[in-house]
Parts: sequence; C-alpha cells; structure tokens
Amino acid sequence: MATPDTNAFSNETYKRVVLLSVIGALALTLGSKLSLPFNPVPMTLQLLAMGLIVTFLPGRLVITSLVLWLAVGFVAPVHAMPGLTTVQVISGPTGGYVLGMTFAACASILMMTDAGKLLVILFMTYFIGLIWLWGHVPASQLLEFGFFPLITADAFQIALALFLGLKLSEARDRLRAWAFGPPGR
Repeated sequence: MATPDTNAFSNETYKRVVLLSVIGALALTLGSKLSLPFNPVPMTLQLLAMGLIVTFLPGRLVITSLVLWLAVGFVAPVHAMPGLTTVQVISGPTGGYVLGMTFAACASILMMTDAGKLLVILFMTYFIGLIWLWGHVPASQLLEFGFFPLITADAFQIALALFLGLKLSEARDRLRAWAFGPPGR
C-alpha cells in the first residue's frame, strides 16, 4: 500500500506563502513609489500598504513581506527616494521612518486587534522616524518637516486600512485559510 505524499501539502503551502510574501513586498514598493516629494521626508502610501498587509496577512507573512522588500531594496530602488537603495535610504533623513515601520510591523503582530496593530504602526513609525530625523534637521524644524505635513495623510491611510480590513474580513479569512489551511489544523 502506497503512503500518501506528505510533502505535497507543504510544497503547496510553501508556494502560497512565497506568493503572498511577494505580493506584500510589491504592495510596499508600490506604496513607496506613489509619493509626493516633500523635503526631506516624502509623503508616501507606505503606511496604507503596511496597514493592509498587517490587516490581511498573518504575522509571519507580514515579516516575510517586509524582509523581502528590504532585501530587494539592497540591490534595487524600491523606496520613495528615486534611485536609492535600502542602505542609502536608511542612512538618510527618511531612514528612521523605514526602521520605525519595520519595528512597528514586527511589534504589531503581538497585538490582538486590527485597530491595535495599526495604531502601533502609526505611532512607532513616527516616534522612531522623528528621533532619526532629529539627526538631519534642526530640532526647531523637526515637527515642521517630519510630522505636520505627513500626519493627516498617514492617519487617513491607517483609518482606510482598518475600514477595508473590517469590510473585507470574510475575504481576509478566506485568504488566510487558502494560504495555511483552515484554523485549528
């Protein structure tokens, strides 16, 4: 009697995880590229992309999407700053926002509610981003360049991600079940 192929399921699951991670990294790239060139910090749709990734994907795929996006950024310009790699972006004035979003995404997977996850992303991104920006602009101009021009659009992006997550929760649950199988398995 032949034994069933136990690797078939894990290979399919692996393919789905890779596909969803690539889609997440592409969403972050698109969110980065759709920007208004404020100086020194551009206004992007990165927080919307990250909010949707955190809302729709399980924690491990949030991390793999983010790591893939950052890794590709070492060799290709995936960030809002034209032609710059991850190292160049992180060493510049916007680096703190990228690092803040990275740490926030990791911390957000510990939160139980979508609203909690999204608030962690917003606050940690700005907290770390502003501290980092302080090394690049005078303290008296910190809020003028790194907070006031951006916060309204970013708060709207987070609210939109929450709204879409709530409205499309059934689709989210189907996506997660497709990627990993039904819950409790």
